[in-house]
Amino acid sequence: MYSAGTIRHTYPFCWRCGWPVLYYALTAWFIKTTAMKEQQVRNNDLVNWVPAHLKKGRMGNWLESLVDWSLSRWRYWGTPLPVWVCEGCGEQRCVGSVEELGLTLKDDLHRPYIDRVTLPCKKCGGVMRRVADVIDVWFDSGAMPVAQYHYPFENQDVFKTHFPADYISEAIDQTRGWFFSLHAIATMLFDQPAFKNVVCTSFVVDKQGRKMSKSLKNTVDPMQIMSKFGADATRWYFYTAVAVGNEYRFDVGLVQEVVRRFLLILWNTYGFFTNYARLDGFDPQSQAPPIDQRSVLDRWLLAELAVTLREVEAALEAYDPTTASRRIEAFVLDISTWYVRRSRRRFWKSESDTDKRSAYHTLYTVLVAVAQMLAPFTPFVAEVIYGNLAAGRRGLPESVHLSDWPLADPGWVDDRLRRDMARLRRVVEAGHAARNQAAVKVRHPLASVAIADAPLAPDLEAILLEELNVKEARYEGEGGLVTLDTRITEELQLEGLARDLVREIQELRKQSGFNVDDRIRLFYEGDGMLARALERWSDYIAAETLALAVAPGTPPNGASCKDLKIEGHGLRVCLVRVAKT
Repeated sequence: MYSAGTIRHTYPFCWRCGWPVLYYALTAWFIKTTAMKEQQVRNNDLVNWVPAHLKKGRMGNWLESLVDWSLSRWRYWGTPLPVWVCEGCGEQRCVGSVEELGLTLKDDLHRPYIDRVTLPCKKCGGVMRRVADVIDVWFDSGAMPVAQYHYPFENQDVFKTHFPADYISEAIDQTRGWFFSLHAIATMLFDQPAFKNVVCTSFVVDKQGRKMSKSLKNTVDPMQIMSKFGADATRWYFYTAVAVGNEYRFDVGLVQEVVRRFLLILWNTYGFFTNYARLDGFDPQSQAPPIDQRSVLDRWLLAELAVTLREVEAALEAYDPTTASRRIEAFVLDISTWYVRRSRRRFWKSESDTDKRSAYHTLYTVLVAVAQMLAPFTPFVAEVIYGNLAAGRRGLPESVHLSDWPLADPGWVDDRLRRDMARLRRVVEAGHAARNQAAVKVRHPLASVAIADAPLAPDLEAILLEELNVKEARYEGEGGLVTLDTRITEELQLEGLARDLVREIQELRKQSGFNVDDRIRLFYEGDGMLARALERWSDYIAAETLALAVAPGTPPNGASCKDLKIEGHGLRVCLVRVAKT
């Protein structure tokens, strides 16, 4: 012996039980994939990979360093390797059909039955027996495109119309699994890819970024998540959380956040529309006012819808669900926090004029289109919204999943209005920031705002004044600076208190169980600033709270009352519901 010692090296262990793994050299059957290496590299270049870096990266590197495919496995279960070897001369034969074996598709082709089938050797006349090996299961999955149609024995025309696949999707570990087996078999059989597009996701890990495993006790039961929050919320998390190809750090709270941040906003917007549409008897099949006669908010929302439809479709055509879903989410947020919030009075008012009908038709059109866009992402919520709003109307299908992708009316497109509205919202945001800095609540009206920018159109300026609760806008120079006059006169203070009173009375209505359309009589007891504000702004308060009468004095028995305290001023208010005639 020349020398003796210990060599330390890495060693494999079973990932399930942790025991050492023993390596054995085995005799195996191979497919000579290296003989078509150049064709496989060339065909991979024809595939659209998402993320794109995988084409030349993980998949491209694998093909460039390709070795022959070890096809056989020493197992009992699996697809039998169709190779028969002569006991006498060693002649080999690879069988291509059951007919060659004298069998039919009704015969059991698995072990042990297939092992009993022998063939005569054409070379020496001896007996040929099947080798004991089975086939690598990845060959089964890679043969799926032909196997599902029993090609080439039948369905040849059907196969040709469905091959290659438009797109497939799996996790990144399949680049050397299913993706490769599909690609290798298609190249060797047809010298073309098996798929045109592939969306390759990454792994789901826990919130610390660790791989989920039973031993770490950090696994999540997907059925429990979906039972609690719904399949749509779970799906939406995976669409919007990260761009395709990045790891998903999964936690129950993240799905709950999806419900709060998106699904509840969508559902509340839908609920707002349906509640008022039901009260007013809105018929979506009634004649809608022309686009150019609708309010600036309606025209803006339809212009945003047109762009959203275009951008979502472009993202989906590029197999980019993350960009598509995030664009829908941003649009739904705009509907709720800008359009509906700015349009509430239009739905509340009693008269059914052109403006109110325009608001109904606009929001109806948008909600139906949103349901259709959401159908591939959140199929259940989309079906409920569409089913209640549109199914069967105007010749539309009964299911959102049978409807066509929504198309924008050319009359909706208005890029200038979109730019102007975006500028208006930036000014509003800056104005609110200035209020916060000055510690002046939005409900308190101010005299003016100075804007270092070009003047807004009158209908947009009206929105600006109401949003910032100022009486006048002045435009001074350039640069975008927004300056508020934060001096509060007594008259402005009374108006601000009147707005606070409206908020408190609305809350009392809600606590008293009144319906949104119930009329009331309003009584108040007390004096001071709140009483003066109520008297000075009685018409405004009555209109906002649906009060048919506002009067001082003691209310009748059964009234709902509340002692208010606003900015140090006190007042007792009481409500009486007026019976409907």
